[in-house]
Amino acid sequence: MSLVANTGPLAPPAPALRSGVFKRSVLLTVLFYAFVLLASIGTTPFNDAVRVDLRSQGAGGSLVRQVFIIFTFGILLTTLKRSGANLSRLITPLQILLLAWIFASIVWSVAPAVTFKRAILTGLTLSCVALFWANMGSQELLRKLSVLLAALCIVSFFSGFVIPNAIHQPGSPVEVVGAWRGAFPHKNNAGFATMIAIALALYQYRRTGRKKWLLVFAIETVFLVLTESKTSMGLTAFVLLMYAAIGLMSRTRAFTATLIILFLYVALNFALFGIIFATEIADFFRDPSNLTNRVYIWQLVASVWSSAPLQGVGFGALWEVGGRQNQLVPLLAGDRLAANQGHNGYLDLMATIGFVGLLLSVATLIFSPLFALIRGFRNGEHRGIVTVVFCLFVMMIFYNFMESYLLRNFQATWLIFSILYVIALDLGRPRPTFTTDVQK
Repeated sequence: MSLVANTGPLAPPAPALRSGVFKRSVLLTVLFYAFVLLASIGTTPFNDAVRVDLRSQGAGGSLVRQVFIIFTFGILLTTLKRSGANLSRLITPLQILLLAWIFASIVWSVAPAVTFKRAILTGLTLSCVALFWANMGSQELLRKLSVLLAALCIVSFFSGFVIPNAIHQPGSPVEVVGAWRGAFPHKNNAGFATMIAIALALYQYRRTGRKKWLLVFAIETVFLVLTESKTSMGLTAFVLLMYAAIGLMSRTRAFTATLIILFLYVALNFALFGIIFATEIADFFRDPSNLTNRVYIWQLVASVWSSAPLQGVGFGALWEVGGRQNQLVPLLAGDRLAANQGHNGYLDLMATIGFVGLLLSVATLIFSPLFALIRGFRNGEHRGIVTVVFCLFVMMIFYNFMESYLLRNFQATWLIFSILYVIALDLGRPRPTFTTDVQK
């Protein structure tokens, strides 16, 4: 009997092994689609309610959602052990510090039980996304998200012709009547998902060359216009322009240096604009009715922050915490009464986890992945996926100025941001994980 190892071609995997890998792949796909769908459209799409149940969005969801998150987390942990993926590469000291600060805020929170619950749900959502990545890899995770959002937008577009509730009906706030929302709970939710879907459809077309993605791109663009979501439309144009500009710049030799210079140039112009028009900007923010009453809400959130500037009032303890909310924010008048967020994620974070928490959040969730993506641009082979993730990530930074989503429990915006965040950290590594054995 020879003791020398066989160096010839490897034998194909045994049928049982192939069957096991296939079953795990199907399970992961179904679980991922269900996870994103539950966060995006809930359990009652085309509901005839004027607005989505705000409590399910703000507090992390109904019992069904909470059970499903825990169930998904458990299943993903099991598949992770079988796939042998390395999750530790995504863990950073900043994440640990931010998590420690969030849980420490339970001590001084005005609603400790709420803070604990929402901290757990927010962490579980990000953890599930990281586990999906560990089982799938960045490229496959992004492809599945592209397919799912494309399907959602197409269904939402055609539903507007046959389902009355796919369009905001009379009885909704005046400013949204007639706007299309499809299967989504609100036109702004539809606008956000479509904005992401448009950029991903364009990326998938450039990556695969399949013309079906151009058709998807066209349908998504029409649906976005029908949603009348002005913020999403403006940011979509911004993303597409940035995507095209980076594509042109990638042909230059000093691409990374050019990108950094451009980024600093834009930041400098924003700073100069703020200095030159400081008086006009201050006057603008003195009028509570500006930006569809957002300025009024920002003033309220700012007043809460001023009561505890360093530590905040406790993670998640600002909006929808029962009777305690009245101690934090005066009763909102008229349509503002339905608000369940500050419409500025950075202000909300300052009010809940203080200036210290905001600094940790920005360092962990914004700067860390941005620097990782800039490192990723140095690898020309992966520049396509790095470019689309970079553009979407920058867009999400601006989007958080108008809609609060950072660290927002089981919410579609936080979920999609978490996907981009995890992929960004991976792309900053010397050898990104584009796929795994489970997906091959």
